[in-house]
Amino acid sequence: MVRFLADASLRHAIVSGCLRREPAIDFLSAHLAKLEAIPDPDVLAIAAEQGRILVTHDFRTMPRHFGEFLEAGRSSPGVFLVKPRTPLAQVIEALVLVWAASEPEEWKNRLLELVQDCVLQIGERKHALGGLFVRIFDFGIARRSPSPVVDSLITRTSWVSHR
Repeated sequence: MVRFLADASLRHAIVSGCLRREPAIDFLSAHLAKLEAIPDPDVLAIAAEQGRILVTHDFRTMPRHFGEFLEAGRSSPGVFLVKPRTPLAQVIEALVLVWAASEPEEWKNRLLELVQDCVLQIGERKHALGGLFVRIFDFGIARRSPSPVVDSLITRTSWVSHR
């Protein structure tokens, strides 16, 4: 079962909204995980140790730290980037759908951006997300890349099921 960890940058309303919508979802808040003032590499390590996909608003530094984390030979359950202005209901819907309709292995070592206007495809199933779109940066191949530059780490970018 997919499990989530909220980064300290993530709006708490996303966590509480997911828990209200689906009480059985395993979504640990940054507050309960005591992530305030913890550096990104340590947050990634905590998420990996707990087998949780990290959900964050941190577009500035998290992608770089995620790439470095994988370059160091570590494995991650994945990172979901959410733009702070993305409508709350759409983010909640997307996360609950990922939790209900996918397996943790589908997100391993992937950095995903939740963007507006999409249909999410999980396996052979397509799901309308009320205008939310997922962009996947697959770092699985990146670990074979000799370049430490994050831009070169993003070896494949795919837009999932574009309407």
